[in-house]
Amino acid sequence: FQQATIYVPTSDFRLHLSPAIQHVLYYDASDAAGARFSQSDTQMTSVLTDRLSTTGTETSLDSAATGDRLYIATPDVVGGFRFVMKAANATASVITVAYSKNDATFADLTTTDGTASAGATLGQTGNMTWTAPTDARSYELSTLVTVANEADVPRYNWIWWRFLWSVALDADTEIEEIWALNKNTNRWFLVSATDYHLSLDTTRVGAIEMVLAAGTATADVNWLSTTGR
Repeated sequence: FQQATIYVPTSDFRLHLSPAIQHVLYYDASDAAGARFSQSDTQMTSVLTDRLSTTGTETSLDSAATGDRLYIATPDVVGGFRFVMKAANATASVITVAYSKNDATFADLTTTDGTASAGATLGQTGNMTWTAPTDARSYELSTLVTVANEADVPRYNWIWWRFLWSVALDADTEIEEIWALNKNTNRWFLVSATDYHLSLDTTRVGAIEMVLAAGTATADVNWLSTTGR
């Protein structure tokens, strides 16, 4: 467990602990059989300190075609994802998000796309959100997808979220960070000017979401680390 202390001096706030992203996979339909899946480094077993560098969830979608797909794996149901764009897409395109349903299929979600700009998905930093499904289930990805002549479908057993776009994306489209958003609309209510001590299993918890009751305030998060870890 990673130990943390959270302190907000001037405002009451609400807090969520959101699931850790376990894997980010990009499927390139034009690549050679056996090499169509590539994986982003999500630091799933590390402490929650470094999502701002190349060891985070950076994912390149340069010229991603309509046959390509992005897969994100989580240990629990989520209510959406936050995408921080490094190079935004400017080509008008609509996103379709699906989840691994309990009948071993992908089922489409009704998605509010906060990353859309001028009709282009992933056109800006923002959240993609939906009503959390109640019938999601964990599967190996190989159970959910059938790819002709593909012998190397990853076999991770998680809840999967699939992203498809209606038109090929820009030649320079890159996601810098991806964060899972909590499935619940109700949050833990905490009062200001109080230290709160948390023990986080960083293989399961990937983000801290905080919403202020009013005004503006700075949240101090102090991590307790062990030398040599």
